Amino acid sequence: MTRWLQAPPEAKASRAHASVALYVAGHAVWTPRDYTALSREGFQKNAVVHRAVRLVAEAAA
Repeated sequence: MTRWLQAPPEAKASRAHASVALYVAGHAVWTPRDYTALSREGFQKNAVVHRAVRLVAEAAA
């Protein structure tokens, strides 16, 4: 019964952060941004963002 209370183990999308931290210790490193994927994730997959953008667009029209 308590099994459903336990969260599943999380898996990170990228495991490169450890090697990047060792490679450039002391310097800021920014990952490249894929704006298409970011907009898809933020707009199409997020109902709150989709609604907010829609309300702003309707108010501006």
